[in-house]
Amino acid sequence: MGMLLIIKDESAQGEVCNTLRLKVAGESLTARELLRLRVQQEVSRFNRERPVCFQALVYPQGAQETGKGFRLSQHRDLDWELQYAQAIRGFESGAITIYIKNKPVNDLDTPIPIHDAMEISFVKLSSVIAG
Repeated sequence: MGMLLIIKDESAQGEVCNTLRLKVAGESLTARELLRLRVQQEVSRFNRERPVCFQALVYPQGAQETGKGFRLSQHRDLDWELQYAQAIRGFESGAITIYIKNKPVNDLDTPIPIHDAMEISFVKLSSVIAG
C-alpha cells in the first residue's frame, strides 16, 4: 500500500495551473526522488495516451506553449531521463521551487516525511525546457 500525494503546479502568483496525483511507497522520500517519480509518471502517461497537449513540469524541446500545456508539432515518444535531468537543473537554478507545507525545499537530498493526501506545490518561475 502506498501514500497518495497531491501535486499542484502553481504560478508565481499562487494560481493553481495543474494538479496530479502521485502514489508513492514508504513514509519519506527526497525531493530528488519526488522529481524523478513525477517526471516518470508524466512522460509515461504522455507516451501511452498520446494527448495533443503535454501538461508537465518540464516541457520537451521544440514544443510550443499553449493555454492547455505544451504542444509538439509532431508527436514523438519522450525520454523521461532527459526530462528529469532538466527538472533537476531547473530546481538547482531556481527556476523550479518545491513547497511542502508552504516552506521551500532547499536541498534535493533532504528526506521529506510524507503522509497520505499530502499536498506538495511546484512553482515554476520560468519555463523549463528539456534540451
